[in-house]
Amino acid sequence: MLDLRLFANGPFRAGIIANLFVIFSLFGGLFLFPLYLQNIRGLSAFQSGLILLPQALAAMVSTIIGGRLVDRIGVRAVMIPGLLILAFATWQLTYISLFSPYGWLQLMFILRGIALGLTIQPLTVATLSEISPRQLAQASSISTVNRAVASSLGIAILATVVQTQSQIHFGHLSEQFTASSPLGQFVLLIQAALVARGADLPTAYAAAIQIIARYFLQREAFVLGLQDALWVTIFVNILAIIAVLFVRNTGRARRIPKQATRSETPVDTGEIAPVEAMLAG
Repeated sequence: MLDLRLFANGPFRAGIIANLFVIFSLFGGLFLFPLYLQNIRGLSAFQSGLILLPQALAAMVSTIIGGRLVDRIGVRAVMIPGLLILAFATWQLTYISLFSPYGWLQLMFILRGIALGLTIQPLTVATLSEISPRQLAQASSISTVNRAVASSLGIAILATVVQTQSQIHFGHLSEQFTASSPLGQFVLLIQAALVARGADLPTAYAAAIQIIARYFLQREAFVLGLQDALWVTIFVNILAIIAVLFVRNTGRARRIPKQATRSETPVDTGEIAPVEAMLAG
């Protein structure tokens, strides 16, 4: 059972709310971009992993740097630049297309990795900074559940946005598909090529329409839906920046036990009194 009384702790409550928006912004994109690389760009799972690998390396390095900066300049001074970097990278990715260069994509993924390292670890420090050792296990459990819920919520909402908007964009793109449009002219070329291979005119035309719909319209509609989902992520990112402003701006508390000197050692006068009486006798 989770001890919900911990939410009475102000810094813990603010950290949990900020954590919800930050995890939503970060982990929703981690689900969408592998789909883009594999289903739209035609890469294998191994090739997609290689493109996403610099993001993980950047997150690993920035986590170490962010942890050290928190002790020196505080939580907000580290997290807000990290969220601004995340917002900038996500804004740039709203211009993603069917032919975006892989080098540019890796650069944006590296920026997202840097933002990941500068936000997650400092926010965890701020969330648990005012929790007593006796309640630390319960607080850590609530924080873990909050991260799981936020990441699942981000994936579910953004996936729904992509699917819904893709269908809408597919309808709009289909309305622009006419005989005089560039794709309409391309259909005639595909039809002629199929007829040259022995297909009859109706079959060749139907096959050409399916090729255009599958390899051009559906892929373009998915990319446009992905752009819409990234705009949703930017909005949640702005909410995360606002929430971080209410997080306690402290570093890790360094508690050094104070060693008592001999002059500060408490003396029991009840034990000294009998000894003095014996000496006096």
